[in-house]
Amino acid sequence: MVDGFILDYVKADQLLCTRSNKTLNEENIGSYDVDVLTIKIIGTTITLTPIGTLLIGGKERIDMVGPKGKVKFVLVPKGSTGPRIVVREAECHNDIDIHDFSETKKEESIREWEWRIMTSPPQISYLPLDGDAFYSAMLEVING
Repeated sequence: MVDGFILDYVKADQLLCTRSNKTLNEENIGSYDVDVLTIKIIGTTITLTPIGTLLIGGKERIDMVGPKGKVKFVLVPKGSTGPRIVVREAECHNDIDIHDFSETKKEESIREWEWRIMTSPPQISYLPLDGDAFYSAMLEVING
């Protein structure tokens, strides 16, 4: 997605992109390698670094970091506008399979995911991610 957003600027030599490897280690998953994207623009460096896959309400998170800040991108169910917390109450009996209440089953039923920009707390929301929003995020981490 990012490659599509920046392709014209790379072709015009207005920014330079490089990729490097980083190893993440997550509980229950173990270690795995991810790509870190580094963008150099007007003497400034921005990095897009995968943070992990074990997130509440989402599948993945990538942080864009520049000299003046950070923007978080999350992979969430399509159409999500913010995190949803659902509280369930149930009586526990020895014959109930606790896995019936797991988020894993819900996540498996989600068919479509999309990348969104996650705003800062306390009022977290997910904003649509397109080329314009990506460039706004770049300006935010460059200029503050």
